[in-house]
Amino acid sequence: MNARVPENREARIKQQIAHTELVYEALKSGALKDWGVRTDGQMGYAIFEGNDEDGARLGTMFVPYYEFDICPILTAEQWLGVLKSA
Repeated sequence: MNARVPENREARIKQQIAHTELVYEALKSGALKDWGVRTDGQMGYAIFEGNDEDGARLGTMFVPYYEFDICPILTAEQWLGVLKSA
């Protein structure tokens, strides 16, 4: 467990509620397109549209509490275009 995540259950849940409320607001505003978490609460994903700076900006909501990777993704149409041009 990350050293900044409380080991006390009540404190940890309070922190996670606060973070999830930030996510909910980002979803409502359109900054995030989709978000989900595994049922064990240990990992999840977020989808946004933008550049590296946009990803870094969104990530600041959770630093230093969570570790994450930002990975560009392609739509099926984009991927097909890449394959056809290869």
